Amino acid sequence: MTFFDSLEQRIEQSGNCICMGMDPVLDKIPLSGLSPEETIKKFYLTLLDAMDKANIYPAAIKPNSAYYEAISVSAMQVLSDLIAEYSQRGIHVVLDAKRGDIGKSSAAYAQAAFDVFGADSVTVSPYMGEDSVKPFSEYAAGKGVYMLLRTSNKGAQDLQDLQMAEGDQLFYAVASKLLNWNTQDSIGAVVGATNTTEMENI
Repeated sequence: MTFFDSLEQRIEQSGNCICMGMDPVLDKIPLSGLSPEETIKKFYLTLLDAMDKANIYPAAIKPNSAYYEAISVSAMQVLSDLIAEYSQRGIHVVLDAKRGDIGKSSAAYAQAAFDVFGADSVTVSPYMGEDSVKPFSEYAAGKGVYMLLRTSNKGAQDLQDLQMAEGDQLFYAVASKLLNWNTQDSIGAVVGATNTTEMENI
């Protein structure tokens, strides 16, 4: 079963295509008297308990590792624990880590995402080229990689909008590369939903 086969199966099982972000901002979490790590864990486990009681779950979760890394080493363990708990319900896990490095380092990042944290897919920057991408797309059968392609932040124009010799913007050239690299049916693209014409063209 390919990554996208398993993702489609998960969407059918959950009855929705919702991906729930899990980026904890401590001053917005209505809990007090706990350590930052305990606050995050209790908040997301309370949500999961409510899902259990209602028997309603999102198709996927997407924790951004930066929010946990910024708190403490112990918060990274909390991230791992939360991934394990949500995975037990069959919920797909997208680890939003935006990795991308030389081949050996990418292989280590892939091992961390898929084996250490137990994610089903991970976000990756493709701008170092194919040898920085392959360690993720070929690491394990059934795992997925979402490549940063067309983002919606203001600074995206600095590089993504650059005109290529062929006349297209750089992000279209990257999209073509992703099609060529997708030999394992495991590569998706991160595309901001702010420009529907660009989304259709991509």
